[in-house]
Amino acid sequence: MYRPEVDIELYLRNVNQYKWLITLMFIVTALALAIAGYNKQKVYSSYSTLELGSETPIKPLIGDGAVTPESKTIADRAEELVFSRKLMSELARNLGAVDGEIDTQSEEIALNQIQNRVSLNQRGDNYIQLVFDDADPFTAKQGAEQILELYMAEESQSRVGGASEAYEMLDEQVQRIETELTEAEELLKSYKNEKLDGGVTTEADINRQMISLQGELSQAKRDLRESEIQYSTLSRQLESEARETVNVGKQSGIQKTIDTLESKLAELRTNYYDDYPDIVELKREISNQKQLLRNEKNKAQNTSDLDDSVYLNEAYQEMKLNRNNAKTRMDTMRIRVSELEKNIKQLQQQGKTVLVVDAKLAQLQREYETKQGNYVDYKERLERARMTKALATDSRQSDITIYEAPFLPVSPSGLRFMHYLLGGLVLGLGLPLGLIYLLQFFSQQVKSKEMLTDMGIPVLVSMGKVKTQVDHRVERIDKSLRYILLAGSLVILTTMVMFKVFARGGI
Repeated sequence: MYRPEVDIELYLRNVNQYKWLITLMFIVTALALAIAGYNKQKVYSSYSTLELGSETPIKPLIGDGAVTPESKTIADRAEELVFSRKLMSELARNLGAVDGEIDTQSEEIALNQIQNRVSLNQRGDNYIQLVFDDADPFTAKQGAEQILELYMAEESQSRVGGASEAYEMLDEQVQRIETELTEAEELLKSYKNEKLDGGVTTEADINRQMISLQGELSQAKRDLRESEIQYSTLSRQLESEARETVNVGKQSGIQKTIDTLESKLAELRTNYYDDYPDIVELKREISNQKQLLRNEKNKAQNTSDLDDSVYLNEAYQEMKLNRNNAKTRMDTMRIRVSELEKNIKQLQQQGKTVLVVDAKLAQLQREYETKQGNYVDYKERLERARMTKALATDSRQSDITIYEAPFLPVSPSGLRFMHYLLGGLVLGLGLPLGLIYLLQFFSQQVKSKEMLTDMGIPVLVSMGKVKTQVDHRVERIDKSLRYILLAGSLVILTTMVMFKVFARGGI
């Protein structure tokens, strides 16, 4: 099966088609990263490495229950001490960034700048590094020395006071959370009891009842419709039967009279002409009788009067009984539909109540579980803090050893100009080529005869584009412009490299 994304020839055609995109992205990316690296200031880093105590003689006796001042705990406290405002302010004063107390906006800015140049890195489980960055290597070393000196002094002073303060704070937190946990437990229990007393069921039960009621309502509506149709049909049939029964006798008598008169008329016509008085009188009488018959038929369509003959008609009585049964069933179905709709509305309202109750209950449950987790966590912290407080003044606790003293850095740290330059060249070439490959991978356009063949479409012949002299001239101009832009960008990059090497002392 043909796969366009692995067609090298198609990829090369796409590259040739988007050559201006490649050129412009290469120039913009390379120049942008080169300018960013050119303007980036060199940073020198100096640091001291501290080794944290591994184990004390009392550690095998107490196990891991106490928060002994070592390993991870010392590293966490070191970060708090190093970046505390007190230590940072003292460091800024020692480096000459501020004088006296920091109480102006400019001094706050200077303090923030000093703090941004300080970092603390943990190396493994038992080593930390106190790092200071600066554009001047001598200042970087001085800052690292000051940080080390200030930290060692602060760590020694805060060891005992910090353990006592932490214990008191955690004890207050435990008491407060214990009270909140008790209140949350009582509130949750009370709300559950109210739910049970109120007869509130679950959402699943409500849904099951709702589905059942809706099914019954649909069936009841269908039965009601059938009853209405049956009642309407029987009413029409009953009315028609009544009319037929009432008027059939009268119409038959009139029809007999008309037949008799027409027989007499036929007999007279054998002997006389149509202007004979008896014939004229018979015609008039026949016309009157026919009009009377039509009136009776119309009356039969519109009258609602019944006589005794109707009630003696067995078919009429049977249809009337069926209609009464249909009306009774129709009224019953209407009452049932009304009751079912009322029950569904009540169930919907109950469902809303269930959702509110369940949401409130879930919220109370989450709050209770959160408070319970906090209580267990703070209870464990309190126990560790109690043992830490007892061991804070113990001379056998872990100590901190200066593993490496601050040094004078000889080369800048971090990314330099040459990294930005090479990165811009690689990224400027790889980014557009990658975009073109993604475009080929996701494109739905037919750009190869193999794609048509793979879809079962026969290809008779393929013909390339016929280029004119104007097309060749445009291609030469287009190629010249690209070469000029590439050459100009390479000249700019070369100039930046030369200036960086000779004017700024290296790349």
